[in-house]
Amino acid sequence: MTAADRLLALCLGCLAAMGPLSMDMYLAAMPAMAEAFGVGHGRIELTISAFFVGFCAGQLVLGPVSDRVGRRPVALAGLGTFAFACVGCTFSGSLPELLAWRVLQGLGGSVGMVIAMSSVRDRFTGNDADRMMGVVVSIIGVAPVIAPLIGSLILQSFPWEAIFLVLGVFTASVLGLLALFMPETLPPERRAARRPAEVVRAYGNLFRDAEFIPYATALTLTRGSLYTYIAAASPILITGYGLSPLQFGTAFSLNAVGLVIASQVGPRLSGRLGANLFARLVLGFRAVVACILLAFDLSGWLPLAVLLPLLFLLVASLGFAMPTMTTLSLAAQGRAAGTASALLGGLGFGFGALLSSSLGMMADSSAGPLAVIMAVTTVGAALVASLYFRRTPVSGAA
Repeated sequence: MTAADRLLALCLGCLAAMGPLSMDMYLAAMPAMAEAFGVGHGRIELTISAFFVGFCAGQLVLGPVSDRVGRRPVALAGLGTFAFACVGCTFSGSLPELLAWRVLQGLGGSVGMVIAMSSVRDRFTGNDADRMMGVVVSIIGVAPVIAPLIGSLILQSFPWEAIFLVLGVFTASVLGLLALFMPETLPPERRAARRPAEVVRAYGNLFRDAEFIPYATALTLTRGSLYTYIAAASPILITGYGLSPLQFGTAFSLNAVGLVIASQVGPRLSGRLGANLFARLVLGFRAVVACILLAFDLSGWLPLAVLLPLLFLLVASLGFAMPTMTTLSLAAQGRAAGTASALLGGLGFGFGALLSSSLGMMADSSAGPLAVIMAVTTVGAALVASLYFRRTPVSGAA
């Protein structure tokens, strides 16, 4: 990997990290936020759902826009919007006001993953794309490692609003980095000038694409398990098991460390075994672990010493699964990579919004709902992989 490639990976990783930072940095503050607004923990979890709604809508719109005008201007505009929304979150006086700002924050932050995925597809193919995606994911993975700890440390001396203020300052710094160093990866001759009706038609074509939809379905289910974990972790570990915010941040960060390590090892294993086979093995492993978690919960005996290692395996294995399935999903999309990336993000975050809203309505600090959703989503992804992945070879990816 050349120096230019490393610089591009740094820019794309920082850009895509905005999403994880905006979700993970304030998780330890959720009990304090519930107390400040005078609402239950389930209502505060709606701040995650609101972000997912904005993120989903933004990706579906901004992905095709980036196919038309280029990746760089869309990335810069999105980061500016995200920074502005951070200021709005900081000064929110009520939960409905905070939810509105979180939707806008999701809209701005949505450029991160869609631009990162499509930019990698613009420049790389096959195993090279898998390796590049692994580097980007590892940079993204730093965000959930440090975000909960930073949020917890901020809470030691400042109110929860300071977390969003710090996030806004960091976003402004990343905006400066991209303005100086991020190249345009989509040259004018490769851009797709589409009308809105053509964009809708392109989405429809993707839903019928046998080289896209099996991988997209499995990836959506896999991301659903991740976003459910993010929404449920704070109530379960802080309220249910009595961890302090700092202890919670440490446990959350250790899981993210596993994800970063797996994202570095995964591309090598994928190249050796073949992407399709590797993805099937990883998804099968995750399904087994999730079923073990559900079995412990149903038995009525799920101590912290059992829960934390199982959650670690489920989160760390995402570093194997997500880069490989993303590469497989986009391998055959060519000029429509931005639209396909947008649909991947929209499906994942839309599903995440549905699941996290369901958790919020349950208002439950036990591990039961999380265990059920984890089992259903991981088993579903494993079944899709087992039935369809070997039947959909993708050039340069398998």
